[in-house]
Amino acid sequence: HICWKVEREARILGLQLEELNESLKREEEEKKRVESFLKEEREIVQKLEREKMESLVEISTISNRLREETGNFMEQRRRGEGLNEELNSVMREKNSMEESIRSLQRESESRMIRIQDLVFRLRRFERRTELCDERE
Repeated sequence: HICWKVEREARILGLQLEELNESLKREEEEKKRVESFLKEEREIVQKLEREKMESLVEISTISNRLREETGNFMEQRRRGEGLNEELNSVMREKNSMEESIRSLQRESESRMIRIQDLVFRLRRFERRTELCDERE
């Protein structure tokens, strides 16, 4: 009678051990998936950061050109050379550049929102990974 109880308890413990091992395997697989996802997300964030920096450089270049063209316009105005024609040309270029700046700023803001979203998601997955590590 005691042997039967011991054997029964041993089988129960064996089944529980198998369940725990399966659960641990699943958690390890999930951890690997999360780590892979985190790596991909980090790469995306880095790419977006590079694109953001490129956009900022482009904005700066356009702003400098705009200042330069505005300065050129003022000099020619003082000289009085072809005022109306030059004014129209510079204003069209200025408007075009300002629109380019606005467009780049909108792009940059959109990228920043995406970066912030990805950073939030990255942190959330890092917390999940930490929780998986703590369970182990």
